[in-house]
Amino acid sequence: MLSLHKPPEHPRDRAILRMRAARKHLGNCRKCGLCSNRKKIVFGAGNPTAPIMIIGGAPGYYEDKEGLPLAGKAGQIFHEAVSRVGLNIKRDIFATNIVKCRPARNTDGSGKSLPVLDEHIQTCDPYLKWQLEIVKPAIIVLHGKRANQGLLGDQRSLSQYAGHWRNFGDKCIALSTHNPAGFFGDRADLKYEYFEHWVELALRLNLLGRLWRPDADTFAGGWTYPQGDEDGN
Repeated sequence: MLSLHKPPEHPRDRAILRMRAARKHLGNCRKCGLCSNRKKIVFGAGNPTAPIMIIGGAPGYYEDKEGLPLAGKAGQIFHEAVSRVGLNIKRDIFATNIVKCRPARNTDGSGKSLPVLDEHIQTCDPYLKWQLEIVKPAIIVLHGKRANQGLLGDQRSLSQYAGHWRNFGDKCIALSTHNPAGFFGDRADLKYEYFEHWVELALRLNLLGRLWRPDADTFAGGWTYPQGDEDGN
């Protein structure tokens, strides 16, 4: 029987349908041990044709609670960094993690999460590759050491290469930077380095021709917030 529904003609509409299909395929995944601790699967959020794709290591407490990446304090810092360079989160960003479920807490009383294992990353890897293929980002931002290990295979301390750029495939470059969820205590000042990384990112994205060219006011006044509504318009 012939379908009476035409396929969507706009690339963004097609990408939305494909991303929904990927999420439906994941379902209520129970393929690895991370499923026993999670409240919600954190699949991803944002524009599926965005020029920038954020990839973190694993969901944290607030991400797990809300089912969305970059929630809580980490999300607030991320939103500030993006706003400072005049980017629009709904238009310019798609965010996800290398694993879609939050790890269990350690029982040693430290309150820290158990580490993300290679087997967890391998289980989620087909879905991350699916997302990368749909979004086709110009720039990937890797949040934290585990994301850099999983995507780039770099086993060094993140402090040795935070802010570095590398090729990722034929048509994409990757920025290694800090996980904003870790900006507390003696690491609080790292957020200013994180902001600087986003300044460099915005300039590179302009050179690639994948971003609207903001007016001069966006880049004036010490990178203050652009004027406008919450979407940066």
